[in-house]
Amino acid sequence: MTIGLRNTAAETQIEIPSDGHVVALSDHAHVYRGKLRSPDALKRHKAGAARLRPDGGFDLRLYHHTTMAAKIAIESSGEVRGSAWNFQGNKRLANCSYAYFTSLPSVATEADLHRIAMASDGKLPLRLDQSLDHAPPDVELEVYRESTRNRDQTLWLWVPAEHVSPSHIFVHPRFTLEYEVAQPFIYRVGLKPDGAYRFSRDSASPDQPDLKRFDYVILGDASSPDGLVAPYDEENTAHTFEIQDLGPETVHSFWLSHGNQQLFSGGVEKQQFAQE
Repeated sequence: MTIGLRNTAAETQIEIPSDGHVVALSDHAHVYRGKLRSPDALKRHKAGAARLRPDGGFDLRLYHHTTMAAKIAIESSGEVRGSAWNFQGNKRLANCSYAYFTSLPSVATEADLHRIAMASDGKLPLRLDQSLDHAPPDVELEVYRESTRNRDQTLWLWVPAEHVSPSHIFVHPRFTLEYEVAQPFIYRVGLKPDGAYRFSRDSASPDQPDLKRFDYVILGDASSPDGLVAPYDEENTAHTFEIQDLGPETVHSFWLSHGNQQLFSGGVEKQQFAQE
């Protein structure tokens, strides 16, 4: 299996051999050992850090930026409390909460605020695929109004990758379909309503009684205004990807054994929003 990845910095090919399977994780993710080819040195394009665990999984080094008072309370309690707000910061969730993290080591500029779906004026500019570079934004999305002064204290943790909720996705319907991770600098850990994410020193606890996962992500069409908004709004979209549980199979064996089968059920639990 060969996967092509492309961004403005480097074009990369990843080869995943059928015998490269390492481990299946609790969130239905699978870790593979493969080959990576790129004409560029990828290290200079990386964001964040990770460490390999003895079980074959990975821990991510993630940051929680807040105020001094909140940081002291978090460190003394040994837990990050879940937030009931959606990505856009304007709707409350009813059946879950999220502990919010980022791979950014600091939030020091307006651009940093935009990367974590916040803005000092409460507006996030978004542009459609077909719009020219440097054109005015096609959508000014209302997001959480915030100042960098309220994000000047930092707590960082090693977080198991399987604790992190899967990212929503933008689709770019060009000559071929291209997919992009939406909000790539935001990492959320899904929790039960009013849940807490526990840690000790610099590492999240392996056992998290409040952990909650959803087996789908939102697919936003980057060529339409509604599609641009969908991964932030999270409620008003009919386009989703379901996450397939492969059971005891690998990606290769599942693909061979389930060819030309309808796998999308539409019956997965989805986020519910509080009625204001």
